[in-house]
Amino acid sequence: MNKRLLTLLSIYLAAVTSFSLTASDLETTQEPEVIGLYFHANWCSASNQVESNINEALATTARPDFKLVKLDLNNKATQLESESVANSVGLRELFKSTGVKTGFIFLVDATTHKVIEKIDRKDTPEAMVAKLDKALAAAKS
Repeated sequence: MNKRLLTLLSIYLAAVTSFSLTASDLETTQEPEVIGLYFHANWCSASNQVESNINEALATTARPDFKLVKLDLNNKATQLESESVANSVGLRELFKSTGVKTGFIFLVDATTHKVIEKIDRKDTPEAMVAKLDKALAAAKS
């Protein structure tokens, strides 16, 4: 019994300490119009390409109306934590609908929770900015 409890505690602590998004990350001075739900795993080459390109794309301009939520899907523990984070922004069903696939970002209307655009490894940083601009325009209309 104690060994099982210790194992569960270890898994929980690993998930909490390795996850990249905290409650303070969800706090912004402006409510986002669009949430980027980023399905990521370190072992996924598509995720690594998307990460490089989205970082370059977001470095070009401040986007207070956009919030990128990175979901760590490296293992079962971080997947559970990611599901909890997706739930905290009202996107648990969308999270579950993906089958825990990685290497893409859903651009989601923060009000309706509908997917407006999808970003993947084929998108250049410029194409990502264009998709984000399109998603922001759609969310504001």
